[in-house]
Amino acid sequence: MIKKIIVAIISLSLANIGFSITNQEMIDTGNANQKKTFDKYFNGTPLAAADNTALMNKVYAEIMGNLYRENRGYFDREFARLTGNRKSDFRSMYAYYSDYVVEYPKFLKRAFGNFLQDVSDMQSYTYTNTYLILETFNLNMNTYLEGEKNAATIDQNVNAIYDYLYSVGDSKTKDEYKQMSSGQMSMLVEQEYRNLENILNTRAMEGTNEKKAAAGSKSSLKKLRKLYGNYDKYFDKYIEASKLSAENKEKLKKLAKFENISNLKFIAQSIEKKENNNKSKE
Repeated sequence: MIKKIIVAIISLSLANIGFSITNQEMIDTGNANQKKTFDKYFNGTPLAAADNTALMNKVYAEIMGNLYRENRGYFDREFARLTGNRKSDFRSMYAYYSDYVVEYPKFLKRAFGNFLQDVSDMQSYTYTNTYLILETFNLNMNTYLEGEKNAATIDQNVNAIYDYLYSVGDSKTKDEYKQMSSGQMSMLVEQEYRNLENILNTRAMEGTNEKKAAAGSKSSLKKLRKLYGNYDKYFDKYIEASKLSAENKEKLKKLAKFENISNLKFIAQSIEKKENNNKSKE
């Protein structure tokens, strides 16, 4: 999954206001736009040869800034058109989501900065994960808004997200995830949080420094878990109050959960000790 996401992460969603766009088109357009950003800074120099943290920070900041502006644009436009309780729920959803976005890199810095097999990968891994939680919000909003206009677009856009984030080698197939209820997927989210916490507990036993680092990571993870729970709750309420069919509401409510499962698996794979991975394959 890690290789798949790092390659696929070269995507910057550029939604065209007033025009229909599929999730796959958003991802594909993003590939080209992000490549332009890298080329602008590196002038065609292979990225592998660019060992410059400060310069990479500039690249990432520009890409993330553009993505965040699109992210905020979805909120502003939708908030302006909503009324009543649905407007209030949407505001609460975005507030919890925004706090989640702020806390997420703090957790990643603690976890990746102390437990990656190669700590020099921390910058790119942190970027990858932070990027995903911004991008998937945009993809989710596009799925819903296009679905409100034409319900026939929902399956295609939902499938694009599953294809994008699904990890080959997962114990569950994409079809198994799709056939789950949102309640069943919620239980999987909790399972992945527990798994990640268990990995941190195991890493804590390696020494005094690791114990301190794991404690800080677990404290931040606890905050993330609570923020995600509230974001997910209000996202469900926002979708439930829409005009979509019950079947399509269920499909959309599962998206944020599947995306979180994917991200948590990514982090767990990244910080688990290599020998633990080998044992799990025996």
